[in-house]
Amino acid sequence: MRRHDRSGWERGTAGGLTAPTLTSAADPADMARMNDIRPRVILHPGPPKTGTSTLQAWCHLNRAALAAQGVVYASVDTPRDPKHQWLVQGLKRGDVTRLAAEIAPLRDGRAHTLILSCEGVMTNRVLIPDSAWQQFRQVLTGIDTTLFMVGRDMDGWLRSLWKQALINPVPLGKPLAVPEFAVFARVPAIRAMIDLDPMADLIARNTGASARVLTRLDADFITEFAVLLGLPPDAPMQDAPRINESLPADFIAVYARLARHVDEVWPLRLAVFAAIHAILPTGNLMVANVARQFARVPAHDRDRAVATLQQAVDAVSFDDSDHRDLASRLASNAAALRNILLQDAQPAPR
Repeated sequence: MRRHDRSGWERGTAGGLTAPTLTSAADPADMARMNDIRPRVILHPGPPKTGTSTLQAWCHLNRAALAAQGVVYASVDTPRDPKHQWLVQGLKRGDVTRLAAEIAPLRDGRAHTLILSCEGVMTNRVLIPDSAWQQFRQVLTGIDTTLFMVGRDMDGWLRSLWKQALINPVPLGKPLAVPEFAVFARVPAIRAMIDLDPMADLIARNTGASARVLTRLDADFITEFAVLLGLPPDAPMQDAPRINESLPADFIAVYARLARHVDEVWPLRLAVFAAIHAILPTGNLMVANVARQFARVPAHDRDRAVATLQQAVDAVSFDDSDHRDLASRLASNAAALRNILLQDAQPAPR
């Protein structure tokens, strides 16, 4: 396999990577040699929490400018979260029909590069059967595949991923199952995702990728990606938006305490996320999506959510006064939002 690792990652002692030493910026000449006359797919499979949402938003925002350069960003189902989740869902089912349709511009000469980006390729890797990967490789016969992966420092990444795991959806009727950080951070399958070189080996075997670009979050990874695409310096590209901001540590601490107190997380999560979105609007996609859901669910579900949150706030003792105040604010704001939506639903007087 051809390797193109410009990031200077060094092997760490804990199965991860040491603080990297960036040897140089991406070499345009080196990356240009990766732009063969054969069509290619650039697959960005993660890891999660390494600027994935930013890269996806940049590609989607600039899809017209990319198309003008012969680069296609594959279609998305949710423009607010423009990742290619359909790819992962299809692979888990063993269905590559949509992938075959997406590469049509490469087959008929309308484009030379197709971008696929979804961190679920990595996080769901054990759920994708070998037969699905065989179909993936067959569909891409005659097309080169290059992996683009971004790394970051182990501890910061683990904490960011743990916070994301805490706020991720929980099935109806189920409690919060995410362990405390100290336990979470020791899980080998989690740590393996940020050990980029062996993870790239694994994904390359699955996908048939013949080249890779490994970079890091605190480098200018968007520029490195643009160079990999072969974009000219004067291409009219818009700057990458700030997407999926991390939530404040105080909020995570309060939410985790409340969520661990209840037997079913779904109603509490619905109320908490709607309340924090109103108190402290962020670019966090998960929180924004759940806040919209709070406004759409039936009134009895909102009532249950608000009641569950209030009961948890009343029952949980917080040693930190700021955390206690935040929990109370969340409960009162969720109730206020419920009342506003209730009033809006009332028929106008005749």
